[in-house]
Amino acid sequence: MGLPIEPLEQAAFFVRPAANALVGPGEPVYMPQGDGLDWEIEIGVVMGRRMRHVSAQEGLRGVAAYAVTVDMTVRDLVAVSAAFKTDLFRGKCQDGLSPIGPILTPSVFVQEPQRLRLRLSVNGEMKQDETSSDMLRPIGELISEASRYITWERVIFSSPEHLPAPAESRGDFCVPGTGCTRKSKH
Repeated sequence: MGLPIEPLEQAAFFVRPAANALVGPGEPVYMPQGDGLDWEIEIGVVMGRRMRHVSAQEGLRGVAAYAVTVDMTVRDLVAVSAAFKTDLFRGKCQDGLSPIGPILTPSVFVQEPQRLRLRLSVNGEMKQDETSSDMLRPIGELISEASRYITWERVIFSSPEHLPAPAESRGDFCVPGTGCTRKSKH
């Protein structure tokens, strides 16, 4: 959402419809409308059990797997001049705007989830190269905070940077140890 890099008093959350926002590995992302597409690599976290009112430590113990996830946003559709100021439905929930995969890596194989490297290249040029320690809040803390409001089964966490996606661009997203994926914008 173009959030500031410094931590907010409370974490900001939003929900995507899994049935139409997720796409499989190698599938192209089709943009039916809007301009100003940007994307960022994120860590997808799949919960192994339902989580409600848990501590950060309990939240991490409930993680079943991690995956490469791409947060795609149509910026010109997010900002609106209405009472709500933003429209995440049109800007983030269009079909295919949350590619995940190509594999789920069981959490037992991810020794330190706060030290995962996140890399994104666009048309062969490295655009994002950071670690999960750069996140505004640790994964367990985010699970804990979100679990106060909703029972979680799948959670996706953000990295601090949004990157413009040029027309007809290709992105290569990689979290070593959890997999890599390639997405095209058509």
